[in-house]
Amino acid sequence: MLKNEYKKLIKDINQKTKLVEIKNILKEFELKINDEKDVENFSKFITKKYKKIDFEKLPYVIEYYYSSENIDFFKIACKLLVGSYKKIPFLTNLEDIKLSKEKYLHILPEIIQIINNTANGISDCMYLIILRNEEYYNEVEEKYKKQITDSLIRIGVILEYLSYPGNILTKEIEYSLEIIVDVAKLYNNDEILRLVEKCLDLNSENVELFSLNTLIYNNIPVHDVYVDEIAKNYSTCNRLYNMLENMEKTYRFPDEYINQEQFALSEMVYWLMDKRELGKKPTSIEIVDKIKKDGYVYYIIKYKTDIKRYKEKEWLLGISGGFLESNVPTTKTNGYTFSDFEKFEEETYIANAKKLIEKIDAFSKGIC
Repeated sequence: MLKNEYKKLIKDINQKTKLVEIKNILKEFELKINDEKDVENFSKFITKKYKKIDFEKLPYVIEYYYSSENIDFFKIACKLLVGSYKKIPFLTNLEDIKLSKEKYLHILPEIIQIINNTANGISDCMYLIILRNEEYYNEVEEKYKKQITDSLIRIGVILEYLSYPGNILTKEIEYSLEIIVDVAKLYNNDEILRLVEKCLDLNSENVELFSLNTLIYNNIPVHDVYVDEIAKNYSTCNRLYNMLENMEKTYRFPDEYINQEQFALSEMVYWLMDKRELGKKPTSIEIVDKIKKDGYVYYIIKYKTDIKRYKEKEWLLGISGGFLESNVPTTKTNGYTFSDFEKFEEETYIANAKKLIEKIDAFSKGIC
């Protein structure tokens, strides 16, 4: 394959603006690669000339090759990543791409290198890749486990930073910290776990939640006041219960919060907090009724928000569930939790709630 074809590829990438367009270009180019020699030549070219690619487009190129089933193309992604991580403005959600054991063990040294040289969204992504591939933990060489453990000392660096007057826990720092304390559960280290304990007293429900998870997972004693605080909070209740259930330690969950109403409200609040929905907790929320259908129970919810475009409607209607009647109390649903942010009408809320369920029924069957 001629070098001018490689150069044309870079030119074509730089001219596109959408991820799907860049992926189509790379897919078409891939069809021209006929043998291992072509792969080798292309790898040498792209890893030397990647700086000619617009750095706003490079993350999409990395994602394309990172998700490839071909290990040679995956290695191209690794080389591009380690060569550009200090300059690229962002990464796509690489953590959501499933890796084989071979791929994970291949990229792990690069992940550690990036973690040790960054403290931003790029390192967050690297830590998330470690979390999403914890099934391979026992396959990781001890030297790499130690390097990951050593990197977790940054929890202490963040805590020290926050101890100085005027420094605040921004959303970016909070997100990084909750990821790091979650990773810490896999690396049972006394010094790191002591730092995680200190995170319990930060004013952050998410950091507190993941800190609890890490400490309980490693059998570190935690005062009941911290567990109660997270269990009674609608935004963290179900997540804590699910974490404890996965560890077979639900005995740590306070009995007073193990009821279906609590779980239904928690389910609704967490759904509303998604950035694709309200993106925040409601200011008020109540259960007003429930509907039973086909062995499931659906809770009719009304809630308020301070978002201007919805505020004038006062109460809004939502559905939480459905929860399998034979399993209640349970946090598990059939995926019907939903709101279309329409006003809650006292006279017609049952009929309107049924319409919401029918709407999701139709959507799940591909009718709409």
